[in-house]
Amino acid sequence: MNRIQRLTIYICGALLIFFAFPYVSYIMSSGQEESWQFMMNFAAERGWKFGRDLFFPYGNLNYLIFPYHIGHQLEYSIAIFTALYAVYITLIVALIRQTIKNTVNAFLFAIACVVIEPFYITTEIFMVQIMMLLMYFVTTRKSVLSAVVYVVLYVMLLQTKYLEFFAATGMLLVYYVVTLWHKRFGLETLIMSLAIAMALVGYLIYNPSLYDMVEFFKGMYFISKGQTIDHNFSYESAREWTVCFVPLFILCWGLFAYFILKHRRDYLGYYLIISAVIYFYFKEGFVRHGGYQCFMGFGLLISSVCLTINLEEYNFKRCVRSTRLCMSVGLFGMTLITSGYSYLTQGIKNFYDPHSNFINLELMSQLKRLTPDNEVHNYLVDKVMSSLEDKNLRQPNRVVKLLSTIDEYKKAFNDHGEQCSRLSPETAKIIGDKRFTSFPSELTYAYHYPNYKVMPGLQGHNSYHPFLEQKNVEFLQGSAAPEYIIYQIGYLTDHRYPLIENPGTLEAIHRNYIKIGQSKTIEYGGITNYQTLLKRRVIPLSEPKFLLMAVTEVEGNEGIAIPKDATYMEFEYELGVLGHLATLFWKVPEITLSSYKGENMIYKGDIVIDNLTQKTPLRFFMEYPLSDPFDSYSSQQSEIDTFNLTGKGLKYIKSIKIKWYRAV
Repeated sequence: MNRIQRLTIYICGALLIFFAFPYVSYIMSSGQEESWQFMMNFAAERGWKFGRDLFFPYGNLNYLIFPYHIGHQLEYSIAIFTALYAVYITLIVALIRQTIKNTVNAFLFAIACVVIEPFYITTEIFMVQIMMLLMYFVTTRKSVLSAVVYVVLYVMLLQTKYLEFFAATGMLLVYYVVTLWHKRFGLETLIMSLAIAMALVGYLIYNPSLYDMVEFFKGMYFISKGQTIDHNFSYESAREWTVCFVPLFILCWGLFAYFILKHRRDYLGYYLIISAVIYFYFKEGFVRHGGYQCFMGFGLLISSVCLTINLEEYNFKRCVRSTRLCMSVGLFGMTLITSGYSYLTQGIKNFYDPHSNFINLELMSQLKRLTPDNEVHNYLVDKVMSSLEDKNLRQPNRVVKLLSTIDEYKKAFNDHGEQCSRLSPETAKIIGDKRFTSFPSELTYAYHYPNYKVMPGLQGHNSYHPFLEQKNVEFLQGSAAPEYIIYQIGYLTDHRYPLIENPGTLEAIHRNYIKIGQSKTIEYGGITNYQTLLKRRVIPLSEPKFLLMAVTEVEGNEGIAIPKDATYMEFEYELGVLGHLATLFWKVPEITLSSYKGENMIYKGDIVIDNLTQKTPLRFFMEYPLSDPFDSYSSQQSEIDTFNLTGKGLKYIKSIKIKWYRAV
């Protein structure tokens, strides 16, 4: 037994444990991303329930991903992190002990380190990583304890984040099929068969309402189904990487599966089970963030295989050359593709680093669009952008982060919402103790004001589907609707102008609220923002009746004439074969809508076409950005005369119809 081989495996095991260090803490702060992260945690403090008061891809255990000093969530997160870390260390140690110390296995452990190191693995991903290793002991050792832990983590994932719950469910379903195929039933099989039922029970313990649970799962379905825009400004090259290398990865995956079939047939079931995560991370990664997490499933699969396959060097060498070639090409191919994406493009580090200036750069570029003729202003913006580009930081060094953990926790435990948004004294006096909400972005008012009430769809740019829009409408028209709304004017984000995608919410606001003036809010650093303050109408406006004026069949890249006197539109579309494949494996690419008055372009932006299947006022497209829809909302007459649809997404849609209405 070679000492170098043994030492390599031990060092790689120690590195894997080090890479998995789970302890994190955060400071509450105002801001677009910070708001929803805060609200996921703060909901429990107000008794707001997911499936009734909130609908989002995360759940009430979000504090495991973004721990804040809210209630005892920091303490709970530390305890759960410790338990998860203990389970992971136990699994790694058990795998090291069972692994034959030879050159092949030492090399596989090294590959596991190389593949997993660049990925930013947050707690919910860490849980899936643990579950993949647990599944090995369930399938090969019939471990009852591993099955119990798997079910516990599965129940937790339902209330942590949808994506990881789907990945764990995928593994579970393949496990059922493999177990039935091999007819290997034991106590661990019975425990695993109870996982889905236990997840439902877990939700009912959290919120004992069957109706809310049904709505919760409907929300999961529609949020996952919705066609969304690339939120994180992904480069076109990320798609090119995927188009080129995903088919190659699948080929390499098949070659390695052939090697297992010939050399380690008893391992094939486990290989198929953990391969289920690939689909969910790939699809959800590109639907949500245009590349972010797309290769995460590949990395988790390869690292899990390298840690568990445990090859005997003698028998491996006795394999026929073609089988060894399949193993080498398959494993090396999957490793190079996954690591190449991670290291060459920086993967998640390039897009999701909280210290990165990427989002700031995009917002600054949008500022230039607002003042295209102001040369001095745009020169100054360019100078600031150049400075930001030079300071576009990456993920912090793991060692530095580890050493700063205690300091970060000290800051978190001393955090009392100092960086959360506040109302100005004048606005607070007007609102008093009446219920109020905000739209479409800032949510951290809730920390300082117990009379704050969150909308079910949270933020405008997160209304992935009309289902969420309808939840907002019901909230604004219900008996418990807030008395006041702080409306953020001129709101921009990502590649789009999300208020266009909230026609139902804005219509409900217009019918039920009236503008009473301008409000001031104070964000962290003393920055004063000016918002529109809306008050609930004593008598709501009646919902208009709609007279259908015309139906237009849309041809791509051609001008669409808007009928005279039309004030609303409504999309209908049918996906083609390519579109159905895209929604199953990828996403329908962006569609860009432009509006014109004569030859002058008034508005141009990417749209979520699903949300425009609602009746949408044409006046939303009459100015950009929509500075204040409540200043000129009474003017229902459209001042634009032409639309134009462009973009790659049109190739995926078989037909588009636009219905034109006049409100009477």
